[in-house]
Amino acid sequence: MQGGVRIKVLICDDDAAYVEALVKHVVSESKEFEMTAYSHVECFAEAEGRFDVAVLSEPYMRLYVDGQLPKLECHHVLYLMGQADEHPEGMETIAKYQSMRSFMAQIRRVANNYQGSLEMGNAPGRHQIIGVFSPIQHELKLPFALCLSAWCGQHQPVLFINLEELSVQSSIMDCEGRKDLLDLLYVIENRKKDLNLNDFICESEGVAYIPPMNSPSEMAYITGDQWTCCREKIREQFSGTIIVLMDHIVQGFEQMISACDGLILLTKPGNYYRKSVEAFRRGFVDGRKLSCWMEQIALPMSAGKQEENYDFAKLLNSKLGEEIRRELEHVAYLPR
Repeated sequence: MQGGVRIKVLICDDDAAYVEALVKHVVSESKEFEMTAYSHVECFAEAEGRFDVAVLSEPYMRLYVDGQLPKLECHHVLYLMGQADEHPEGMETIAKYQSMRSFMAQIRRVANNYQGSLEMGNAPGRHQIIGVFSPIQHELKLPFALCLSAWCGQHQPVLFINLEELSVQSSIMDCEGRKDLLDLLYVIENRKKDLNLNDFICESEGVAYIPPMNSPSEMAYITGDQWTCCREKIREQFSGTIIVLMDHIVQGFEQMISACDGLILLTKPGNYYRKSVEAFRRGFVDGRKLSCWMEQIALPMSAGKQEENYDFAKLLNSKLGEEIRRELEHVAYLPR
């Protein structure tokens, strides 16, 4: 959920050791969840309060469904299903024994769906601006952002904007001879004619994109106000999800991050990389009270082990593309 609101989760199961381990794991791994747990039906019978998501095993679910808890309000209820349980008809289930990452991704997804319907008055997975930034400068950040764009493009229109200072995108997609992001900024700044965004948009494999700047030295001179104006003009003419790949911290970086509905921090496994991301969070994220959702993805693959020559279509069908899609399965806030 956005705006610093914590997701209130209720967990109920007779296996006290399982419940305790689950709560400890969630609390230690994420600050976004507020956990309440019961492992005795008798205590649960006295429960009260409002929860975004309730995860209930069979005896607790039966008590809840029978309407015996008048002081308990749960916006979304999941049936906690063990390996030997039969699939209950008409109920959404969550597997008791699975990876914790998958478990919490489902919790995030249903909580986000409920909150999104309240805030936007429409279906979840609404149009968003999603930023991709790698504090460690992951060498595969461009392929990752392109695969993310293709993922979102399966569900709604998507526009990819690449803010890399010196990008190899033109070797993956056909950008030669087309108007690029710098041209767009120039037209917006000078207002010499009415802007038609379609003049700057290319398309490949179902992904719309604006070619990146081919003059990297210009990037440092673009101000935050110019980036903000560019974003507003794009949103006026494009209705869909916008994926923005950010490079180094430049002028307007804070405005860019603040304008995002979501932010994916791309890193690698390992203590050194973890410390680098933590330094970025402490030095930039903490204290700014950003309202966007945030997801950290550790992609272990490196550019040196990938094929040297492939286009966008081959990238999507490569082992790298498959690995990225597996990671994206766990991001609850993406369009589905």
